[in-house]
Amino acid sequence: MEKCKIDLNIDIFENLQKKFEKAEVDMKPAVEDAMISARDYVNKNLRQYMKVHKRTGRTEQSIKDIKPEWDDEKITQYMGFNINEGGFPSIFLIYGTPRQKPDTKLKSLLPIGSNKTSKDIQKKILERINKYLEKSL
Repeated sequence: MEKCKIDLNIDIFENLQKKFEKAEVDMKPAVEDAMISARDYVNKNLRQYMKVHKRTGRTEQSIKDIKPEWDDEKITQYMGFNINEGGFPSIFLIYGTPRQKPDTKLKSLLPIGSNKTSKDIQKKILERINKYLEKSL
């Protein structure tokens, strides 16, 4: 599987959860839709940028649109490069090698740590959930 993933605990959104309960609407479809939106945002940007590094295209092809996985009240969304399906070279591109500097632009497109992409994704997720809630009211 990809190394880049977002885990989202519904507990974090207690305020939103109360609003969904009040409206008698299930929150899971909204959260799933928001996670798919976040995945699409990251994967689209990666696919566009990977044209710079295209030799065989295998690394770019390893970017898969995998459905989110639910585990009780936790949802996990994998995104980015699938290491097992041709994405292994992305590690060297992102972190560099003794002879090659890391591609900081590529790294900035992934939600690693608290970079701008991570913040953009958090914002997109909350906006998407709020839109879903507004439609339901």
